[in-house]
Amino acid sequence: MTIPPRDPDPLPGPFPYGPAIPPDPDTEYAPAQASPPEPEPMPVNLAEFVPDDGSRRVQRTIGTLKVMSVIALVGGAVGMLGAVLRRDLGDIELAAFVSISIVLLIVACAFPVALLVLGRRHRHREATRSVAGSATVWGVICVSLGVLAVGPALGNSVVGAIEDAAVRSSSPTPAETEFTPDEVRAQAESLLTDLAAVAGGAVPDTLLPGEDAPGLRSEPCQLSNLGPGVIISSSGDRYDTPGDPLAALDAVEAYWRDAGYEPRRSGGDTTVDRIHPQVRVSGGAIERVGVYATDDIGYNLIIEYESICVAE
Repeated sequence: MTIPPRDPDPLPGPFPYGPAIPPDPDTEYAPAQASPPEPEPMPVNLAEFVPDDGSRRVQRTIGTLKVMSVIALVGGAVGMLGAVLRRDLGDIELAAFVSISIVLLIVACAFPVALLVLGRRHRHREATRSVAGSATVWGVICVSLGVLAVGPALGNSVVGAIEDAAVRSSSPTPAETEFTPDEVRAQAESLLTDLAAVAGGAVPDTLLPGEDAPGLRSEPCQLSNLGPGVIISSSGDRYDTPGDPLAALDAVEAYWRDAGYEPRRSGGDTTVDRIHPQVRVSGGAIERVGVYATDDIGYNLIIEYESICVAE
């Protein structure tokens, strides 16, 4: 079998199997471009990571401030508790309590605030960033606890001080300024003398300790506008009256009606569970006057008097 010779150039063109086909710009990939050069690494300042004398000093300062923050917080809380107890017992005025509370709040929060300041100043350096972060967290916690320990009582006291200022700026009631202490004392002396005489007794002539008139004493009080005032009260003198003490009560009741008062009789005719038969009145400068019948040995009548609070 004879193989025909191969045509050396069956197709025109430079390629052995056909002419060259030009690339289609819409379908062919563009030739790969060279990748950009890699950036040079930034220089690292190793001193930022290595503790030095300054960073160690900052760490020691922050540690000391943490301890002082706890001590100041506990001291402020204990001091606030003592101030609240003294205020409730009446040992200090409201204005003084507000001043004490402000001082305690400053004491409780001073060191934590210093921690916050140091934490903010040194948080940008690698050698102190960790301790600065802990100082910030510690400061926020201590400031929050300090405000919680002192803030509520201080806020209530400030509100109370504002309300007290509004009350003090007002005027006393007409009843508190209608009588002077001397007028009330003179009325009380006259009433005690009359009541003792009606009941068949007499006011003692001697002064007891604390009395400024026989059977009477003056006590400080607060007016409706929190101003200073005076209360005139009796010492609760006991009288041994002749005859039946219930008859003496009848005479006292008649005396009050003749004087224009409306006496209140209570207690029945005998003493039961230390509740004595009594006649009580009030009105004008009189807060209360009570005459009590009793069967105790040595006396059988008690006269108590108390005036309203009048301006000094």
